[in-house]
Amino acid sequence: FITGRFSGELLIKNILMKSENNYPICFIIKLSKDGDIRWIKQIQGDKGSIGHGILIDPSGIIYVAGSTGSKELVVDNIKLSNNDVAGYRNFILKFDKSSL
Repeated sequence: FITGRFSGELLIKNILMKSENNYPICFIIKLSKDGDIRWIKQIQGDKGSIGHGILIDPSGIIYVAGSTGSKELVVDNIKLSNNDVAGYRNFILKFDKSSL
């Protein structure tokens, strides 16, 4: 697994990701044992999101730590709200096997 951020466009193999408003976008990539991309998720917000770290527990649950200055984050068409936006705030997202 890899997490990070990009602004503008990011091309990985044949997959092009775009930042709509040129703020940084957090991404999560799952790679196969051979290094092939299994899937990519983007965590988007109107004022950016940054992936800082990723952890996979023994049962396969994925935790992503990051920060955002956005009032809402969108992950797979799910909106997460942040009512207190005064600069960047930290977040932790949890993905279980059914959400991947």
